[in-house]
Formats: sequence, C-alpha cells, structure tokens
Amino acid sequence: MIDMKMPAPAHRALESLKIEDFSDFTNFTIDEIASLHGLGPSVMKKIEEKLLEMGTYFKVEPSPEVDAYMETFTGERRAKLKQLREIIRKSAPLATEKMTYGMPTYHQGENLVHFAGNKNHIGFYPTPAGIEEFSPELKAYKASKGAVQLPWDEELPLDLLERIVLYRVAATR
Repeated sequence: MIDMKMPAPAHRALESLKIEDFSDFTNFTIDEIASLHGLGPSVMKKIEEKLLEMGTYFKVEPSPEVDAYMETFTGERRAKLKQLREIIRKSAPLATEKMTYGMPTYHQGENLVHFAGNKNHIGFYPTPAGIEEFSPELKAYKASKGAVQLPWDEELPLDLLERIVLYRVAATR
C-alpha cells in the first residue's frame, strides 16, 4: 500500500486499481487518478511531487483535444505548430498535454508552457520566469512579461525553445 497520509476513500480507490506503490501510477493518466473519489487537489499534489522526485510520472498520452486544435491549422502553419509540439514533448517527456485557456498546455507539477496559433504569430507562453531567464536571446521577438510572439514567416528558434522548456522543467523540481 502507498505509504502516504490520505483519506480512507482515497486508499480504497487506489486499492481498487491495485496501486500498491508509486511506480504503479505510471500505468494511469493523471486524469484517471484525479477522478477517483477521495483524491482531491492536496493529495494529487503530494502524489505528483513524489513521482517527480522519483524521476517518473503518470502515463502520458497525446491529448485528442490538442490533436483537434492542431487540425484547425493548415499547411505551413500546422507544420510549425507540430514542430513546436514535438520540441516540447521531447524536452518535457513526463509532462501531461492538455488544453487550457483554449490552447495546448504542458503540465508537470504545474503548467510548464502553453502555445497558440494567432493571426500573425505563434504565441509561446513559458511563464514570466521563462521569459526573464532568456530575455537577451528573445530580444529579436516581440515579448511581454509571460509571452513571446514567433512570427509565422520566420523559422522557429528550435534550440532556444528547447532550452526554455528544459529550464521550465528544471524549475518545477
């Protein structure tokens, strides 16, 4: 049984799934576990923290909602968004992919990054800390406190984006 203080209904729910130790969580998505009776936000946060401490996480699958979002774009725009998605998934392989605020979001203990296709650019949202850390390299782009605009008609700075995502992953540990 999981050695962690949690309500009895949570223990029973985990027992029903035959979760005996933390490594068993890798067989389930975060949404599958969070939907169980008794596993509220505080228990989920403790479980996430322990899994990340162990260097593992819940089962991660591509989000059908993000797939559908990507399909709303065509041609070169879809290709660029797919490039960005691949960089994020490669750099944050344990992150859960979901739609939040109407845009693809990557979560690992907390939101790591978001992105969105806009009329004239791709919005990349690595939090204010991500922008601040890489501000000298982001000077070529229009940026605000927590976002950077990547013009559609320019190549994506893949190396820089990868380093930003890796920085955000490290910041959540």
